Amino acid sequence: MTSIILLSDKSSGSSAVQREFLRAGARTLGSTPHMEEETLYWMKAAAVLEMEQPAMRYSRDVPYTRSRARAELEYLLRENVPGFSIPSDHEALVLDGWRALCEAYAPALFEKSPHHLHSRSALSLMRRASCELSDVEFRFVGLVRNPVDTLYSMWSRWRYVPEVREREWVRAYGNLLRFKDDMGDSLRVVRYEDIASDPAELDSLVAFALGVGQEPDSRLHTRSVQKWREDSRFGYQPSEAVLRMGERFGYDRPSMINPPRAGWAIYSNATRAFRVGQQALARLRGRVQ
Repeated sequence: MTSIILLSDKSSGSSAVQREFLRAGARTLGSTPHMEEETLYWMKAAAVLEMEQPAMRYSRDVPYTRSRARAELEYLLRENVPGFSIPSDHEALVLDGWRALCEAYAPALFEKSPHHLHSRSALSLMRRASCELSDVEFRFVGLVRNPVDTLYSMWSRWRYVPEVREREWVRAYGNLLRFKDDMGDSLRVVRYEDIASDPAELDSLVAFALGVGQEPDSRLHTRSVQKWREDSRFGYQPSEAVLRMGERFGYDRPSMINPPRAGWAIYSNATRAFRVGQQALARLRGRVQ
């Protein structure tokens, strides 16, 4: 049985890649409390084991308390593996629980929670599981996309402030480079633009993870590539840290440089105000509940 874990930040094309893996025979969990079959399993596992959790500016889930994380892992296991006996030991819950999920969703369980790449603790637990669960074959896919495309998508969809969110993007992909050094051949890093434009690249990726290829008729597309250049409002200028990290994944500077936009300061300030208002409303709702 195989565990395929896709590691990427939000808005990097992970949902589209997930659909291609499902088409090729992988499976996702039948029941999760999160969107798009995401589990946040290893984030919750880190909280259960009282490991360090990252600060995530726009996440309402992190950090987890131990009690909440354990309750959610138990729920996930009861819903997806009804016959599984919940261990009282925290480490057994984490490791035996993942094995049970992989057994239940054999031959290949696919998971893509974007939170995981931000957490060194979660990545450390995945590495440990890959060593200790000898009956599970782990395959990791690191998915990266042009950072300006990614940050533009976050801004246009959720109004994440790119000047704020870029710091988390740099952290996430720095973690991916370190994890690649740790995991070697069990992890393959791909660029969304490459697998979207060349079906053979996607076929190679699926073969790496599943052991079998698929017909090169990919449903991925490149319509969102460099879309930010067409938006006259979007004047975000990536920092030097973003440019350097992007270069490490093969993006040249011209592909990441955004022309100045006269109205960006207005739109950026409006975005910040919108996010502050949303956060205040969320806190108020929490107190009311």
